[in-house]
Amino acid sequence: MLDDRAFIFAQINYLAELVEDAEVDFALAFLAAFLVDFLAVLAAFLVFLAAFLVDFLVVLAAFLVFLAAFLVDFLVVLAAFLVFLAAFLVDFLVVLAAFLVFLAAFLVDFLVVLAAFLVFFSAAFLVDFLVVLAAFLVFLAAFCSLLS
Repeated sequence: MLDDRAFIFAQINYLAELVEDAEVDFALAFLAAFLVDFLAVLAAFLVFLAAFLVDFLVVLAAFLVFLAAFLVDFLVVLAAFLVFLAAFLVDFLVVLAAFLVFLAAFLVDFLVVLAAFLVFFSAAFLVDFLVVLAAFLVFLAAFCSLLS
């Protein structure tokens, strides 16, 4: 009976060791499966990250090309506008200077003609007025002498 008990305990210990070994094997299998899943998810994430970075760099390059083209176009248009503005200002100043010279010459001519007109007209008018006045006074004196 003792041998039967020892045999049973030996069997129980053997089964316990088998279960313990099975638990260790299960834990190792679980850990291996977890590592495989983790590595698969990590690989998928790295592929996604690489694709995202490629897409981001393509979009960034396209944006930088667009920005460079826009800046070139903007600078060309700005340069053309500044050239046009400079030419317009030069033309405007030339026309303004010519107009001011014409205006000054016109005013000088007008004042000279006005002065000549006033001198001639006032002198001629004064002389005519004095002649008419003298003639009227002579006529009046003659008329008064006839009446008296």
